[in-house]
Amino acid sequence: MPRGLGLAALAVVVLAAAGHARAERRPVAVIDLSGEPAVEKLAKDLERELNGHPALSQVVDSTLSAELIGQPADDDRRRLDEAVGSLASAQAELEKFSFKPAAVHATAAESALQEVTPSLAVSLFADLAFVQGRIRLGENLGPEALEQFALSYRLNPRRALDPARVLPEEVEAWKQAQVAVKGTSTLSVKGTGRLWVDGVDLGPVGGPVEVVPGLHIVALSGPERQTRSRLVRAAAGTAQVLEIEDAPATERLKVRRARLALRSAPDATARASLMANLAAMLGVRDAILLGLANGKVTVQTWRDQAPGFSARREVGDETPARIIEGLAPKAPVKDVKPPIVIPPPPPEEPWYSRPWVQATGVGVAALIISVIAVSIASGDTFLGNGDLSNDMVRR
Repeated sequence: MPRGLGLAALAVVVLAAAGHARAERRPVAVIDLSGEPAVEKLAKDLERELNGHPALSQVVDSTLSAELIGQPADDDRRRLDEAVGSLASAQAELEKFSFKPAAVHATAAESALQEVTPSLAVSLFADLAFVQGRIRLGENLGPEALEQFALSYRLNPRRALDPARVLPEEVEAWKQAQVAVKGTSTLSVKGTGRLWVDGVDLGPVGGPVEVVPGLHIVALSGPERQTRSRLVRAAAGTAQVLEIEDAPATERLKVRRARLALRSAPDATARASLMANLAAMLGVRDAILLGLANGKVTVQTWRDQAPGFSARREVGDETPARIIEGLAPKAPVKDVKPPIVIPPPPPEEPWYSRPWVQATGVGVAALIISVIAVSIASGDTFLGNGDLSNDMVRR
């Protein structure tokens, strides 16, 4: 194999092994609930500590973990600020009776508000409709001015005009706009999410709804999508179909919203539910929540099992390693069995102590004794049977 191909293959194996090892580590979310610099710094230190930990890691999707640290991007606030700026410019042009430039700024404010969560946008929509009514009066468009004033009144019926700041014809038109309009109109909305009409949440989009004739702010919103609002004119005795395009929320936007909701959770029950929802989005079962109290950085851990949240405490001089220490899985306790002791074999007995040797020896000894006895017996017989008479005669 060529050397270059061999090195490439080795690199693939190493990367695959590293990826496998990382997959086996348990991800932990580090959530910055303050956005303050001191908290942001500790959050990043914790992420670095998790990256080098043998058993834990940061959130696998780095684009999602980026939404958990630092000052969160608030798209609603950004667009609200744009709308406020454009609306102020429109009012400034009105003071100079410059109606066309005022209309341009009012249109910019409306575009910004079309993507703001309806509950947050309703007040500015009311102000915008009032400015639009004043612009229409300046352009001698009386009927359109009355429609705008009527919408503004439905959105904010507590508005009180200052005669010193508005023209008499504007005060009169405002009074006329408050007169109840007769008749109804049917509006069917196609799309996904929750349906809002004039700042009122009507629940998941479904069947047709009845509205009074005139202008209405119709919006589709919800956690799974981006807000889209439309200005609709409903005529008495008519049925109208409005289709609002789908705008699914990205995963980053969902995480961002969930983090913002967690920051402002009204009570412990809501906080637990919001934390579980955020953990599911991130694919984690453990989290470290950082905050700021009385100028001190605080830390709290969360696990997807009772009791859930730990007690909140000041960090002090704790190191990142010490903070995550309690989240690391404990090493399994192995049952240590006592060693098996094999007794040494008994000493081998001497060969002469073995039964068969002793038996053989006894047998041999007996045999020898028997032979000797027979021999002795044979000798005695020979001596006893000699011819003693002859020997005696010869003497």
